Amino acid sequence: MHAVRILCVTVFTTIFLLAGSGNRPAQALGLAEDYRAYQAAVKAGAPPEEIRQLAEKVYAGASPDKPALRGPAAYNLAMAEKATGRRDAALAHFAESVELMTEAFGEFDLRLLDPYWDYARTLADDAESEDALQKLERAEEVLVRHRDEIDPRVLLFLDLDKIRMASILPDNRRVTAFLHKLEGNLDQAGADRPFFEGMIAFWRGKELLSQKKRIAAAKRFSEATQLLLTRLKASDGTVLMARAFRLQALEEAGKSDEATAECVAIARARSEEENAEFEPLYKIQPVYPRFAADGGREGYVIVSVTVTPDGRTADWQIIESKPEGTFERAALEAVKKFRYAPRIVDGEPVATPGVLYRFTFEMGD
Repeated sequence: MHAVRILCVTVFTTIFLLAGSGNRPAQALGLAEDYRAYQAAVKAGAPPEEIRQLAEKVYAGASPDKPALRGPAAYNLAMAEKATGRRDAALAHFAESVELMTEAFGEFDLRLLDPYWDYARTLADDAESEDALQKLERAEEVLVRHRDEIDPRVLLFLDLDKIRMASILPDNRRVTAFLHKLEGNLDQAGADRPFFEGMIAFWRGKELLSQKKRIAAAKRFSEATQLLLTRLKASDGTVLMARAFRLQALEEAGKSDEATAECVAIARARSEEENAEFEPLYKIQPVYPRFAADGGREGYVIVSVTVTPDGRTADWQIIESKPEGTFERAALEAVKKFRYAPRIVDGEPVATPGVLYRFTFEMGD
């Protein structure tokens, strides 16, 4: 998706190859060898922790006094830390990479694109969308100054990320503005135009769903699915998400029978391992019993159900509850409306008994 992902491969490698001409050739040679080992591990698809350790070694060997080396090393380490769940460390090294690479290459150098973009995505992963959008806007400023050097679709992908990040904010009016901008630039999409049209339909569907215009939303999600399938596999997460939101729109519109097609389509597209997880595609929150709320009571209920071939639930049983006699009815009323992707055996959906779901009842602040 990033057009300049090569920055820490070509530029960084070139810097290392030239580093031997400095005042400390032995140290420079060792640093270049460390980087080659890191690069080989990435290319070979080594375990994330192995890659992180190699990236850390390169980073430790790159002097802070040489921002052209230390900056890209900090970026590579940040990516490796993100891949191993070290989010706070990754954010710190993304910030360092941006600062040092700006010092080394200039404020709008194209090599800053990936550090800003991945910095933004890492912030957005924890719903820090305002900060994420600021970093993404910096990436856009870099891109605009290099418009003639890049694939124009890169700006469209950046707009999609801006839409996603803005959608998490309480005031999501910026989503509409970003969608208008993306629609106005579709001529730059080339062969990927159906993909971008599909993503626009997806986000328009989400807008309609938030406005409780469920039938219109379902039509948009259907449109999104068909367009996305021209460029993506049926098992792609984006396609499955469009199907899941159409399922939600149909269920909320009282068209449960029509939603069945999405349950089965999702089940057929997903892997056997994914279907074995049995997380609901559609669920509702149980109504908190008034007498329990008035008494400040909290608790949980574990329910066992059979997931039917059409993704509905049946054979509802209470497995465990605490305190007894408090939340069971609310849990049962909710789970009866859940929808799942049924298990597929020999190409056909089948019933699966004994699927468990835990409801937690807690008082809000």
